[in-house]
Amino acid sequence: MTTLPAQAAEEAPLSGVDFAERVTGKTIYFEQYGRAYGAETYRSDGSVTWRFSGEECREGRWYPEGDAICFVYEHAPNEPQCWHFFDQPQGLVGRVVGADPLDDLTGRRESPAPLICDQPYLGA
Repeated sequence: MTTLPAQAAEEAPLSGVDFAERVTGKTIYFEQYGRAYGAETYRSDGSVTWRFSGEECREGRWYPEGDAICFVYEHAPNEPQCWHFFDQPQGLVGRVVGADPLDDLTGRRESPAPLICDQPYLGA
């Protein structure tokens, strides 16, 4: 039986164009190890709002870099975070470039509504 991370590892990551088509206009709620991890709203201009579970929102932008999707946020504009994303039947899977597939994030829920940043986010 093949596990989700192994499946994702065998596929090519989403390109910048494919990633934009997959996420634009959505808020995706991610889990890691079966627990709420955070959520991100993706807008058509490449801007994003990220929120770790239990923390405040952070504004940023995403951009393609080679086969990765990189993010920079207002609190750390010189520290890009680059990921590979895979579109799986279980949800959008994100893996930090070079990270172990066991640490993947999985988008378990999607919504057209943006994140509400004036209330604590306690998970999906």
